[in-house]
Amino acid sequence: MHDRVHLENSYWAVTLWPQWGATIGQLIHVPSQHALIRGPLTQRDLDREPYLFGMPLLFPAGRIADGQCHYGTEHWQWPRNDTAGPNHLHGFLWNKPFDIQMKSETQCVLTPATDTLSLLTHYMHQPLAVRVEYALTQQFLKMRASFTNLGRREIPFGFGYHLNICLATGWQLSLPPGRAWIMGPDLMPVRLARPGELPHAEWLHSQWNPRDLVCDMCYTVDSPEHHVVGFEDADQHQKIWLHAFAPFGHWVLYRPHETADFISVEPYTWVHNAPHLPYPPKLTGWRLLKPGEKVETLLVWESPI
Repeated sequence: MHDRVHLENSYWAVTLWPQWGATIGQLIHVPSQHALIRGPLTQRDLDREPYLFGMPLLFPAGRIADGQCHYGTEHWQWPRNDTAGPNHLHGFLWNKPFDIQMKSETQCVLTPATDTLSLLTHYMHQPLAVRVEYALTQQFLKMRASFTNLGRREIPFGFGYHLNICLATGWQLSLPPGRAWIMGPDLMPVRLARPGELPHAEWLHSQWNPRDLVCDMCYTVDSPEHHVVGFEDADQHQKIWLHAFAPFGHWVLYRPHETADFISVEPYTWVHNAPHLPYPPKLTGWRLLKPGEKVETLLVWESPI
């Protein structure tokens, strides 16, 4: 497959793929031996559905209409690689090589390889410093990423992870309070749904079975400062929590059909197509990264003691 890095403690066993976007390719909850993340069996599987295995890093995250972004006199044109339309999808990091800067049994720090940085500079028009860290501390797996604008002009910033949750375990999921978006035929958000407008949106506020859901939807939380997605296996009395912190405030839920063995639960700092939505940035997550500015993100997996 790819070169691998392994981190492990009493709670988590993590396999990283530095040469494939610095992603987590496998995540095992050690006490229960549950595999949380869907992993490919072969390289062919990964090449065929690259976003749907592991935890790919998405920068810029999500779909962008026609692959274009405008601000002032600046114009960004990104690859139109979305099969659902002539749009951009999921950025430039998810399959590109990273270099290992530091590694121990419980921690790994990675930065983009030279060619990866060149690609980022080409598409974003400014140089960027990117740092990705995975660290195990007792019952916690901490996923940190930071982005610094090293250039002289502002750039759009939207980042996320494509967490592909394996449904071999009978997980029940719970989301923090929030609202779903009405999606257009191009799978882009149109507006926030009103109460009762989407039949499945109401029960997403309580514990729900992901095997009951077929969707490609955006969901915005009410309080992004700190919110939690819960996973519970009632048969084994096992709970796991995923803590997300601002600027994460949006989630994409994706399950392609009713027999799919996974659901994608994707935290984003902005919603799909944020650069083009006619709503306040507070609602869409749209933001610019100023020269010299640094953004840090944090997701934390927690296993109860």
